[in-house]
Amino acid sequence: DQKNELIYDELAKLIQKKSLINKIKQQFEIAFKNKIFYTSIITTLPKLYLEEKNYNAAITCYQTLLTTFPEEFSYYKILSELYFRKRDYESASKTLEKLIKIAPYKSEELIPPIEQIINKIPRHASLRILYSNVLFKAFKPNEACQQIETLIKYHPRKKSDSIALLRKQNDAFPNNPSILYLISDLLIQSELYTESLEFIQCLIEYHHSYCDKCLLLMQKILNYHPNHCLALELIGHIYYQQENYHQCFHYFEQ
Repeated sequence: DQKNELIYDELAKLIQKKSLINKIKQQFEIAFKNKIFYTSIITTLPKLYLEEKNYNAAITCYQTLLTTFPEEFSYYKILSELYFRKRDYESASKTLEKLIKIAPYKSEELIPPIEQIINKIPRHASLRILYSNVLFKAFKPNEACQQIETLIKYHPRKKSDSIALLRKQNDAFPNNPSILYLISDLLIQSELYTESLEFIQCLIEYHHSYCDKCLLLMQKILNYHPNHCLALELIGHIYYQQENYHQCFHYFEQ
């Protein structure tokens, strides 16, 4: 009886007998093709494939399981690992991307496997963005900003995508200094000076330790627009707070 679960449970117990492995595997494969997904089958069959290093068969197995159990978190992780073993890093990252969409609460668990992939393909833009998103979801905004900086280093044309991501995360992490500083810098690089000053203003107001960094950012703006009124006003304000009145009046008078 193909649908008698107890039979498969007993067969699974016999798997350690090498003389029976091929016959048991054959029976499990027939059952699997007939969409009989008892626990003993879906745990034993992939294990047999892995022992044979038959990664293609194991991948097909988990792909089939995911069509039936699309919410099963562990299958995505295993499938991604199998792709990684095959050096198919693109498929490995796309599998984790699907997983983060269905289980964002599992973000922290995905950091090690994503790091494992990104170490192999450090210039991969979409993977770097995925890594940033996962870090944000895992409540690690400072680390996420570091990944965005790395993304821009490899892919300068990704500034617009990075700015959009940082805007969204600024709502989730209001007035986080790493986000405010990075988005300010990227907006300046994108020649959106006035918009950048809105975020610089927040840095000045909420994070006094960033004032010197803000001065450097605004000097970049003045290099392009020497008479930018808001930039001059904010620089003067910082020097006033620092009791550097000579510099303060210098910028206010301009």
